Amino acid sequence: MNRAVLALEDGTVFEGTSIGAPTERSGEVVFNTAMTGYQEIFTDPSYAGQIVILTNPQIGNYGTNVEDNEASKAYIEGLVVREFSAIASNWRSDELAQTYLEKRGIPVVTEIDTRALVRHLRTRGVMRGVLSATDRDLQMLVEKARGIPSMAGLDLASRVSTAEPYEWTHAVDACSPSELVARAPEARYHVVAYDYGIKQNILRRLAQVGCRTTVVPSLTSADDVLALKPDGGEVFVSNAQSNSVSEVRTGTDDVSGASLMGEQPVYGLVSSDNALLYVANLSSQYVTVYSIDDGKRIDSTHVGDGPSAMAFSSAGHLLFVVDARSGDVAVVRTATRSLFTMLPAGRGPNAIAIKAFRVP
Repeated sequence: MNRAVLALEDGTVFEGTSIGAPTERSGEVVFNTAMTGYQEIFTDPSYAGQIVILTNPQIGNYGTNVEDNEASKAYIEGLVVREFSAIASNWRSDELAQTYLEKRGIPVVTEIDTRALVRHLRTRGVMRGVLSATDRDLQMLVEKARGIPSMAGLDLASRVSTAEPYEWTHAVDACSPSELVARAPEARYHVVAYDYGIKQNILRRLAQVGCRTTVVPSLTSADDVLALKPDGGEVFVSNAQSNSVSEVRTGTDDVSGASLMGEQPVYGLVSSDNALLYVANLSSQYVTVYSIDDGKRIDSTHVGDGPSAMAFSSAGHLLFVVDARSGDVAVVRTATRSLFTMLPAGRGPNAIAIKAFRVP
């Protein structure tokens, strides 16, 4: 069997077996604790520029299929697992996960002590790394890892965003004949969605509730968005990769983000939180954006609905988040100039599912 090496910038090296593409890739090394949904992780644009560790002990046991893609390509730089299944046992599978990754040029290292690796990242903090199935010079790989640009301030959204606007009307499909999925109503609303790395399931869910969505590139001006005439003024900011602050400032400097706020309700999911703050022209005196520095990429976060005592599970991939303690955060209220974003807030356990950032 061929060997593969994961080298971290602090000099730590993990060696295992290569079962993916025989190549070398680099990026920020992060981990995800999800027990299922690995194909969605492979194809989630939010993972662009990242080598992903999956903590579930065995990966690949249900294969892959075209229906579960979140985008048209795989975005992860590399994959690190404890064990990769040699077989796929699922009636929906149309391709082995190993074959899927090989075809897309993704290196995979298996037989790694993922517990030790994750504990190392949790203790030392997130690191840059190189995953190589071609180079065995360990010191050289460590040096390569140290030369990788930091994710902070790195504009990845423009790389993963669509190059041209497109419309989406495809609703949710049942995963099996026994799954009851209501027939999507005829499209009644026109939503315009900024693509900072949008996932297709978000678009499917919008279609499922009667929305026709026009997806636009990340650098689309506010004037061009308004010209599309979204019904009810619905402007959606997608999940984003990298630090959304730099991305949105780049994309909207020519047109004040407040012009969107004055004309349209703006809302978003996951790391669009940061983007929304800057669309509203909130300066650093109101909010603090910081990086999640322990390497974890959230699979699901349990959040509460306060007075109703209802609990929800909020799924998302978070790299940069907003410290709610420094912002003007409130439960959603009806207001002309409010930003609504569904995202766990702050570092502590007191997260809320929906919050409004009121423009000062």
